[in-house]
Amino acid sequence: MAGLGMLPFALAMLVFPQVARRLSTRLDSRRLLSIGLAVVALGNLAMVFVAAQPGLPALVLAMALLGTGGGLLNGETQKAIMGTVPPHRAGMASGISTTARFTGILMGFAGLGAVLAGTTRSALQQAMPAAHLPLDAQLVDRIVAGDLQRALQAYPADVAATVTGIARMAYQQGFAQAFLVAGVAAALAALLVWLGMRRTDTAAGTRTGDDAQRAPAMRVGMR
Repeated sequence: MAGLGMLPFALAMLVFPQVARRLSTRLDSRRLLSIGLAVVALGNLAMVFVAAQPGLPALVLAMALLGTGGGLLNGETQKAIMGTVPPHRAGMASGISTTARFTGILMGFAGLGAVLAGTTRSALQQAMPAAHLPLDAQLVDRIVAGDLQRALQAYPADVAATVTGIARMAYQQGFAQAFLVAGVAAALAALLVWLGMRRTDTAAGTRTGDDAQRAPAMRVGMR
């Protein structure tokens, strides 16, 4: 089921780099990157509602939005970076770009993971005493880590169902908060790109796809 839920994301990530390549003959990198980041922001915000009210149609839509935005960004990011350096520095720029992108991915996972864990822990610490359940730090740690089955072994059978419901609620709050932070970050990035990158005119239909990739789409700089 998890794989089925990810399928719209994977398909969109496969298709939309080709769409971005065609759009690059009409739109400069400033517009394409801003659009891609805005779509990613919408996808993350849609996932906030999916986390609160799970449902397959909403999940498919949100994942498709995330994949669409990611697909638009995937090739255009590298092209925008390479278009700002002279040809003899292309190798260096490519290496720095790749390193920066993967560093950003790792930092994003770490940061959003911390938001997820912290929000889930806080929700558990509030909900369990309210349900008159003992608050054990080790059990909370297991639930936060996703080891719910082992955590349930510490509770009587008649209490396990209540703990399961509380854990599910805490997970939902944690994922909703993580997606909200990701959505806000993507929206701010879209705004930064739109305001911070210089616009260049792209004549529609005057370049082939290969020519458009070779030509600098823009020069990056602050206004």
